Order: sequence, then structure tokens, then C-alpha cells
Amino acid sequence: MRPRLQLLAFRQTGRRCFSGRVGGDSSGPNPRFLSPSQDGKLASLANLFQRYGLSPSQSPDFLAKNRFLLDASLHDTERSLSILSSLKIPNELVVSVMGRCPGVLEHEFLRKWEVVFREFGFLGVSPAGIISTLQFSRKFNVGPERFGSLFKVLKGLGVRDYTYCRILEEFPGVIAMGESEISGKVKFLEGIGIPKAAVDGVFRTFPGILGLSVEGRLKPLILEFRHLGFDKSVARDEILTEPRVLGMELGELSRCLELLRTLKCRETIKEKILRGGEFKAGFEVKLRLDCLCRHGLIRRDAFKVLWKEPRLIVYQIGRLRGRLISC
Repeated sequence: MRPRLQLLAFRQTGRRCFSGRVGGDSSGPNPRFLSPSQDGKLASLANLFQRYGLSPSQSPDFLAKNRFLLDASLHDTERSLSILSSLKIPNELVVSVMGRCPGVLEHEFLRKWEVVFREFGFLGVSPAGIISTLQFSRKFNVGPERFGSLFKVLKGLGVRDYTYCRILEEFPGVIAMGESEISGKVKFLEGIGIPKAAVDGVFRTFPGILGLSVEGRLKPLILEFRHLGFDKSVARDEILTEPRVLGMELGELSRCLELLRTLKCRETIKEKILRGGEFKAGFEVKLRLDCLCRHGLIRRDAFKVLWKEPRLIVYQIGRLRGRLISC
């Protein structure tokens, strides 16, 4: 379609979206037509968003759902997109965040965050980490002033810059946490035998630990490990090797071990499954259950699949995922 015809088609679609007559339906109550100035701005916004990857077919619906963009200065909206570009956010992520959290495009909000990111020299924060942080900040109204103070708190606890970046990517909610909450996680880890020097590695591998309650989740989980016959040293060693075990739900390891103990398979397969010990095998079962569930199975059926096909437990996750995709 030639540019002129494309623009006319967009204007017509945009008018229907904003008047409540999408798809040619004229029965909508109190239809509201755009003024000539709004009509022109609608086309200008569409052209602007198209430069950043939003297709002409997506623009009318997007703008209809986010009327604040029509009221905002076109210049400010363009500057907001320019800020995201200067932060090295690829267009596909810009389009994604526009759909999930369009409020991120508010210029004053972005300008404040840009100042903070530049002040800290980005710290190597990935585009995904920046977007996650912006979304959380906007959604929960947490200002950028928390970024610097939080960085100092984590730095004081021995957390490296790269780990801070990983935390922002995986658990942006950290910017809303207080110093006592964060130090409480460090005290918990030290209390179960994790050396302070290893805390950075735990946070880097499993940033989600920062969002878990010490009293309501982490301590009961350690107690469960002991009830299952794993003493403090075994639990500590497993956590140091694979910190993500701390993300298991209460009772989850018990169910995974029960499956392992009821497996009916060749001895060679069972030896491969258990060669790293029962604790590690239980966690490997959990990872494969998660993989199966991400591909559409409910938990109960995922257990049945592993019970019937124990060989899947020794498959690498990538290989298992490949088999599921090819099915």
C-alpha cells in the first residue's frame, strides 16, 4: 500500500476506534469523533510509533486504549522514545513495553530515570533489566531515588555490579525493598552456613530469593530439607552448588523424591538419575516438571509423564524442550 493510501486507511481505522465504531459497527453509544487537530496528531503519533516498530494495524487500538498520548505533547512523546533509544533499548522491547506498560512513555518519568542510569554509568544493566525496572517503577510508583540507595546497600553487603544487574533483570521489585529486608536475607544465608563471600553468587544465580519471606518461606523450606533426612551440611552444599533450590515450593521436594522412589525402570537409568545424590535428583525432577508445565501440561500430568518415561529426567533441559517443541 502506498504511503498516502496507508495514512488514509489508518485515519479511517483510528476514527472508528476512537468513536466506538470498530469494524464498521455504528451502534456504539454516544460516538465521539476526533477533532481535526486530534486527527492530525493521531496520524503523527502513528508515524512516530511506526519508526519504533509498532505496525500501522496496531496503532489505532493502542492509541484508543491510551488516550493520554493524545493529550500529551507530541514532542515529549518523541523525546521519551528517543530516551529509550539512547538507553540502547531495541525496538522490539520498546513495542513490548508500550503494550504492557504504556505509562513508561510519560516523558518526565523517563527523564528522571535517564539521569539515574547515566549517573551510575548503566553498571552494565541490560536492556531487559532497564525495561523491567522501568515497568516496576511505573506500576508501583517507586521513584528512581531508590536505585542509588539500594546500590549502596547491596555494595556494602559484597554484591558486585554484575550481580546487581542480574537482580534488576530477574527481580526488579528489589528497588522497593528496605535495607533491613535485604540484610535479613544475608543473615539467613549465613545462618545456614553460607559464607558471606558466597552470598554474591547466590544472589547472582537466584535473584528471586530477595522476594521470599525468611520466616514464611525460607526457614520452613530448610526445616523440610532436614525432615527429609538432609542435614545442615548437605543442604548448605546443595544450595552453594545450585542456589535455585531455595525457590522450591514447600512440599515440592517431598513430592519429587516420592516420584523417584516409586520409579520402575532399568537399574542403569536409575543409577544415572541418582548419581549426584537424592537431593540433586529431586531438584532435577522439579526442573523437568517446570519444563513440561511451560509447554502446556498441568502438574499432575507432568508427574505422570516422568513416571512413565524416567529417561526424561536424565535429559538436558534443552534437549527435553526440543523434543516437546518437535512433538
